[in-house]
Amino acid sequence: MIVPRVDGIVRDLNCSLEQVFSLENLRSSWKELPADVVLIDLMLPGLDIECVASWIRSQGTNVTLIAFVPHVHTQKIKLAQDVGCDQVYARGEFLSQIRAIISQCSGNHQQDPLA
Repeated sequence: MIVPRVDGIVRDLNCSLEQVFSLENLRSSWKELPADVVLIDLMLPGLDIECVASWIRSQGTNVTLIAFVPHVHTQKIKLAQDVGCDQVYARGEFLSQIRAIISQCSGNHQQDPLA
């Protein structure tokens, strides 16, 4: 449900979207085209947000990490904040403000990809 909405918005903003499902996929995709913005669904099965955030930060780029999760998962929200995600949203808030969130981030990166 989220990917088609995000895809439509990034296309409207002349950005690109690469969907990945693991840190290994992210590393592989990153070699081809490093991201300026990374959207992280904290409900992705097997996600280790600490490893993902650490690896992304180790790449030495100025990437914006945006995470989202249902509001009842307060521990995941806190963990995402603690590991250095730039923005962490309850899923409902993210979905209701998705265009503004992506527009704000892409304002500095008009031709750059979102992962």
